[in-house]
Formats: sequence, C-alpha cells, structure tokens
Amino acid sequence: MSRLIFFTKWILNLSLLAVILAIGTIAVTIWLAGDGGRHVPGLGRYKLISVLSDSMRPVMRAGDAIVVDARVAGRLQEGDIITFWRANNTSSLLTHRITAIKNANGERVYFTRGDANRVADGSPVPERDVVGRYMFCVPLGGYLIGFLHTRAGFALLVMLPVTLALLLEIKRIYPEAAAQLRWRGKKNDEFKRGF
Repeated sequence: MSRLIFFTKWILNLSLLAVILAIGTIAVTIWLAGDGGRHVPGLGRYKLISVLSDSMRPVMRAGDAIVVDARVAGRLQEGDIITFWRANNTSSLLTHRITAIKNANGERVYFTRGDANRVADGSPVPERDVVGRYMFCVPLGGYLIGFLHTRAGFALLVMLPVTLALLLEIKRIYPEAAAQLRWRGKKNDEFKRGF
C-alpha cells in the first residue's frame, strides 16, 4: 500500500511540474509576442527597454538597458528623457530628451532630440505615444535582453528553472524510493528463505 502512495505522490508531483512548465511556456510566448507591436515588457508601470543606438551618449549607450516609468502622463517637463513610439511606426521605440512642450489640437506634444544628435527629431511626439520617463540605465543589460529573445535564451529562461525544480524533486524523493527498494528486497529474501 505504501508503494502505491509513494508512486501516486511521485506522479502527481511530475504532473504538477508539467502543468507549471506549460503555463510558463504560454506566458513567455505571450510576453514575447506582445499585442500588435505596442506592448513593452515590464513589471507593472516599470518597463525594461534595450538601447539600440548611441544617440543619447553619454547617458546611455547601444547595448545598455533602461528602465522607464510608464505613469507620467501630464507630468513631463522640458529636460526629461522619454521613451516613445516613433511616428508612423507602431513597433519601434526611441528614447530622447524633451526640448519643448506645446499643445496641438487639444493634446500635448513633445519635441525631442538625442543628446548626441546635432538636430532635433523630425516630428513632435503626441502624449499618447509616450511609453514612459527614463529612470535609470543598466549598462550592457540590452545584450542580456537580446539573448533572452533567442531560442537559446528562451530555453534558459524556461528550461533551467524547470530542470532545477525536477532535480530538487528527485533529490527529495530519492531517500524514500531507496527505502522502498530495500524493504522490497528484504521481503523477497524472507519469502525465498520461507521455501
């Protein structure tokens, strides 16, 4: 009877692990897919973004990652660094400094320029296209984000924790399984001696 309980527990634990793996895979796939190109991954109001150019040197460089605060509507000022969707491009972000703020057609618009650029950006940024205000930079963090978007990075992100959990579970149940096998061997020896 105890063997049945042992194997039932083991099968239930493996089943739970498989369900967690499936949910994790679905969640990461949804996260990577985004929603129509306008999704920026992050934790709540804080978004993590890779820097792709040196237009904001020395504040940030290509290959860095930045964290932006998405709850800034109506509180932006000249001099703030913002991340925004490029004009006429729903899937490309840009991070530049606000040089002027004006009202156009009842909406605030921001004029921007990269610190390392000699000229201002070509078109103003409507407030609805602002993703958030720059908070801080993680040097070289963009390379890690880029790696996590590859198949190998995805496997590392999902498979490493699952494999670790599986190994810890095996380590936890091994003593019980070994005891069951010793008990079974002892019963077989007693049975053979009885004949």
